[in-house]
Amino acid sequence: MPYVGFCYKEMALLIPAVRHTDADQWLANLDVRIWHVNPTVWLERIQTPLLTEIVQLAYTFFIPAILLVLC
Repeated sequence: MPYVGFCYKEMALLIPAVRHTDADQWLANLDVRIWHVNPTVWLERIQTPLLTEIVQLAYTFFIPAILLVLC
């Protein structure tokens, strides 16, 4: 598990070294073109502590899911 976390952190260094561009702004603009709003701002309306816990739990399962695919 620490190895997976290390690899995840290394992406912040590797992606800019390989791509030489940052797609964050392009992706943010694409979100607004698709949804006609900023999705993160829109989701603030339905934010609750329970929803936050559910989303965090789902996000937590991403790393074990990657490890299971590799097996």
